Amino acid sequence: MDEFFYFIATTQIETPVVFFFVIFALGIAIFHTFIFMGIYKWDFRPKWLFFVLNPSLILLTYLFFGNYVLVTFGILFASVFILAFLGMFASLFIKDKEEENFNRKHNMPKKPLWKRILITIGTILFGIIFLSIGPYAFVFIFAFIILSAILPNKTNRFLKYQGILPSSKIRSVAMGLAEVQGKLVMIEELLAPIEKVPCIGYEYKIENISRDKDGKESFSTISSEIICNRFYIEDETGKIEVNPEKLDFVWIELNEQYRSGGRRYSQYIIKNNDEMLLIGKVGLESNKPVFMHEDIKNVFGICPLEKVGTYNKNKPLLNSLIYFSVVFAFLTAIILITPISIENGIVTLKFNSELFNWKDFFSNFNELFN
Repeated sequence: MDEFFYFIATTQIETPVVFFFVIFALGIAIFHTFIFMGIYKWDFRPKWLFFVLNPSLILLTYLFFGNYVLVTFGILFASVFILAFLGMFASLFIKDKEEENFNRKHNMPKKPLWKRILITIGTILFGIIFLSIGPYAFVFIFAFIILSAILPNKTNRFLKYQGILPSSKIRSVAMGLAEVQGKLVMIEELLAPIEKVPCIGYEYKIENISRDKDGKESFSTISSEIICNRFYIEDETGKIEVNPEKLDFVWIELNEQYRSGGRRYSQYIIKNNDEMLLIGKVGLESNKPVFMHEDIKNVFGICPLEKVGTYNKNKPLLNSLIYFSVVFAFLTAIILITPISIENGIVTLKFNSELFNWKDFFSNFNELFN
């Protein structure tokens, strides 16, 4: 601790470093605004309060207390995690009447207390690790984004098998994992919840709406369910019945949508005569071939034929973009966490095996901007 205060007292903070702190404080203001409005439900005015307050604290500290601007910056940074953790703990035990009424209206089960506690503890542990390793956390954030993109999900699995499976004619389709395409044929009509649209099946999604300081909207899913009746898919050679249990909708077009009470309600439908591509397992029910969910590969999806064709056409370009983005993001992360110094016009990168510490971080900024 003595070394830290000695470092603050003896380190000369240059104007470019203060400018960096001001810019960073604007980023912290985004989190402060989100935490107070989203977690604490504080509808404060004006909305841009923290975008003025945070940079002002940095500048005033620099003007009147000099090097203690480091302390102000550190308090602002740490306050994001402290306020978020306190808010999450409070949300475990404070009942949200609006959420309870919403869950009751839509027959949504309440999240168990043990699960909410587990999520909160996990978030706290992540925050502690983030604070302990400093900007090295950018590498972990980068890795998380990459893993999220490549780990299996319903769309990735569907596209993976769509790329390797041959498309079979329905009359000659073999038992097991298969891909077929054709028109959908309704067996029994189903009414979608919005506007009571006749269909074979629908996905009904409810999302929370949130807005940033610029009014840009973002959406987080509260619930999503797929309801579907049995149907046929047919081509010029014949038709086969589909058991829709565990069927995934992939890139199904939006049918109806509306907003109410800070939430967005959307429905996606499949209907009679839609041209679709279907991937799943051909099995037997009462000695009759039926398309169903493939349990081992965990794939069973339906997608508009036109969307699949567009994806296959643009896939080489998309792959090139992904590879370029991965390389660019990785190099950016390395640059952000690598100590840099400039002496006599020579840029030096300092690599070592020690974990990052904040004193070196601020020292490197001084050296970089001098």
